[in-house]
Amino acid sequence: MKELLLASTAAGLGLDKIWAMIEPASPFGREEKGRARAYLPGEEAALEEELGRVEAARRAGDDSPPVMRALVGRLGRLRDLRGSVAAAVRGAALEVVELYELKRFALISREIEELLGRLSWPLPPDLRLEAVDGVLRALDPQGTGSPGFHVGDQFSTSLARLRRRKRAAERSLEEGRREQAFAVAGRLGVKPGPGGEVVLPAGDRRVLLAREESDLLPVREAGGFLYFRLRPGARAREAEAILAHLKEQERREEARVRGKLSRAVARWAPALSHNMAALGRLDFLLARARLARETAAVRPVILPPGSGVVLREARHPGVEQDLGRSGRRFTPVSLELRPGAAVLTGPNMGGKTVALRTLGLAVAMAQLGLPVPAGHMAWSPVAFIFYGGQEEENRPGLSAFAAEVTRVREPLGRLDEAGLLLLDEFARGTNPREGRALCAAILGRLARGPSVCLLATHHSGLAELVGTAHWQTRGLRGDVLAGEDGAEGVDWLYEHMDYRLERVAPGKEAPRDALVVARLLGLDEGVVELAERYLGETAGEGERP
Repeated sequence: MKELLLASTAAGLGLDKIWAMIEPASPFGREEKGRARAYLPGEEAALEEELGRVEAARRAGDDSPPVMRALVGRLGRLRDLRGSVAAAVRGAALEVVELYELKRFALISREIEELLGRLSWPLPPDLRLEAVDGVLRALDPQGTGSPGFHVGDQFSTSLARLRRRKRAAERSLEEGRREQAFAVAGRLGVKPGPGGEVVLPAGDRRVLLAREESDLLPVREAGGFLYFRLRPGARAREAEAILAHLKEQERREEARVRGKLSRAVARWAPALSHNMAALGRLDFLLARARLARETAAVRPVILPPGSGVVLREARHPGVEQDLGRSGRRFTPVSLELRPGAAVLTGPNMGGKTVALRTLGLAVAMAQLGLPVPAGHMAWSPVAFIFYGGQEEENRPGLSAFAAEVTRVREPLGRLDEAGLLLLDEFARGTNPREGRALCAAILGRLARGPSVCLLATHHSGLAELVGTAHWQTRGLRGDVLAGEDGAEGVDWLYEHMDYRLERVAPGKEAPRDALVVARLLGLDEGVVELAERYLGETAGEGERP
C-alpha cells in the first residue's frame, strides 16, 4: 500500500478508514491483511486474478449467507498455534493447554473444510486445506469428537495403573485422618469439624486438654474460639509419603505422554502450518468480500496502459456514512479522464474535494484488489497516487503554501511514470496571481505526460489557458439562483446543491455562485451588493498569470 500511496495520501483519501472496515476474524487473517500490498503496473495479470477471487468469494457468500456466517464464526475461534507447532518440531513436550488448542484447531479445520464443500465455489488451490486426521487420531484416540483434552488414562496403561494406586493412597490417607480425628475428638468430648479440625470456646476447660494433645496443633484464635488441626500421625505420614511418590511418578508419566503426543504433532507440522496459512488467506479474502457486499461495490475493469480512468456513479463509503448520520445523501461521482491534466471547478461546498477523494479512493481500492463502490469503473493501473488536500494548513512549523510545495515535489519528480495526481486548491496559501500561475505551470507540465492529473481550483480560465479538459460541479440549482423566498442556512444549501460533475465546453464561463451562497448564508446585504458592483466593474478584464 505504501508503495502506491505517497505522503499522507491514504489518510487524505479516507482509505485508512475503509481499510479498517476489512475485519478478518482470525489472527492468521489479520496477519495476512498486514502483509497486503497494492498491485502496480506490470502486475495486471496478478491483479486480475485477485479481483476474480474476491468476486467469486462474494458470489459464494451471496448464494449461501448462512454457510458464510458459519465459516466466519469458525474462523473467529482459531488461535495462533504456530509457536506450539514450532516447539513440537524442536522436540519440546507441549503443555496440556497447547495440546488442547491443537486438537481444537484440527476439529475446526475439519468443520471449515466441510462448510467450504457446501458452497458453490471452485476453491482456489492455495485455499484448500490438508487433512490433519493424524493429529486427531493422536489427541483423540477414542474418536469422541469432543474439543476438550486432558492426559487421560487411555494414553498410557502405566498412567492408568499409577492413578489407581494414587486414588487408593488418597482413600487410605483420608480414612487414617478420619480415624485419628474421631479418636482425638472422642477424648475431648467434641465433634470434629471438616478435615478433622477441632474448635473450642476460649474459656472451655477442655482447651488445656487440647493443648496437651500430641495429635493436635493450635492454629488460631478468633471470635472467642480456639482452632486446632490434626498433627499427621504415623499412618498419615506414611500415606502422605506414598502419595507424594505416586504423584511424582504420575507427573513424569504425564510428561512422557505429552512428549509422545508432541512428537505426533511434529510429524503433522507441515500440514498444520499449511492450513494456518491457507486459513489466513481465506479469512482475508472473505473479509474483503464482505466489504464489497456492504459497500455495494463492483469489480473494476483493467484497461491497457495509457487508457486513463472511467468512473460511473462512484461513491465514497466514508463520506456516505457521515452524510447518512446527518440525514443527507451522497451524490455519486461520474467522470472520465485521459492521461494528462484536467481542471475541476465549482463553488465552495460544491463537492470538488469529495470528487477528488472519491476518484483517488476508487483507484487505490482497485489496485489493492478490492471491488470499488461504483456502478462501473475501468482504469489503467498507476505507479503512484498523490492527493494534496487541505490538511497542510494544520501542519506545525510550515505555512500552508510551504507544506503544499514540499509535498508536491515527489510526484512532480516522477513525470516519466504513470501516476494519479489529485490537487485540491493547490497554491491557495499564496497570493492569487502567483497561485494561478503555479497551477497553470503544473498543469502545463503534466498535460502531455503519462500521469492522470485532476486539479480542483477556483481560478477561472486555467483549462483554456493550458488547453486541458475542464470538469465542474454543477453547483446551486437554477431555481435557487433565481431566488427562493426564505431560503437560508447551510443545511438548506446542502439540499439544493447539485454535486454532479459535467464536462465544460471550451470558452464556457464557469458559474459564479459565491455571492449567492454568501447572501443565502445571511451575509450583510450591503456587502453583497457592493461585491456585485465590483464584480460587474471587473467583468471582461480576465485574469493573467
